[in-house]
Amino acid sequence: MDPGPRGELVGRIILAVVAYKLSLNGSENRVQQFLAELYNDDSSPESISDFSTEFINRTVTFTHFNAINYVPDKEDLERFYIRRCAFIMKRNHPGADICIPVRLTTGEYSIIIIQIKNIDTTSTRADDTYPASTKSMLNCNYVFGGSDLEDHQEPCLCLYWQLGYHYHFQETPFSASTRNQLESKNLHWATFGLTHFKIDDIVDILSDILTSYISPFDPERKVNNEKEGDIWNGGEIRIMHPLSYGKFKESNKKQKQKMVY
Repeated sequence: MDPGPRGELVGRIILAVVAYKLSLNGSENRVQQFLAELYNDDSSPESISDFSTEFINRTVTFTHFNAINYVPDKEDLERFYIRRCAFIMKRNHPGADICIPVRLTTGEYSIIIIQIKNIDTTSTRADDTYPASTKSMLNCNYVFGGSDLEDHQEPCLCLYWQLGYHYHFQETPFSASTRNQLESKNLHWATFGLTHFKIDDIVDILSDILTSYISPFDPERKVNNEKEGDIWNGGEIRIMHPLSYGKFKESNKKQKQKMVY
């Protein structure tokens, strides 16, 4: 898989670990408990005490994920919550990768919105869209454009994970002031690196997943065994993955020209 999907896979594993730990306490748990099981003590959102008590003391309940290919609406939040399901946004959906429904005391529902990046970097600014990717692009009006959640008025918890960062860093992302009243109700929190999460037992495994990549052009992959159905064809691979391998011909051609000269 490419870096992005590998990061999302690791994100799901982290959340699955949290869901298991929470299930030991009962089927429903407060958002505050969710954060306590998710982050190490020094990695929890710094301004959590100033965030909505209505949100932080309300409940999450999820045991699995469901991938969707549509933009959900308010009714879907209740349906997912009742089914104890967090939902995975479709591939390359703008702004968010995973959402977890939250039930409020009013009977309304809100959301924990998570954006996951996996950029192999030593810079916190390797994401070209940062900090917009953690603020204006991590709001309901951007993530759920076209549905009635676009004008969602309840507070949301918006988490940005840059898992491929080599070190340990966290911050409340800053952005220029905006007229969007919804943004002021949300809590935005950005963490960089894999060291923020309570995954000590599997951190090495998840680190390997983030960085592992098998190239179909490695010598051991170039297998031609018609009896076993293994036929390696570099041209077909490039056609199937033009964004990954589209420049192969051009670079290969330049290499040959250098050899001739």
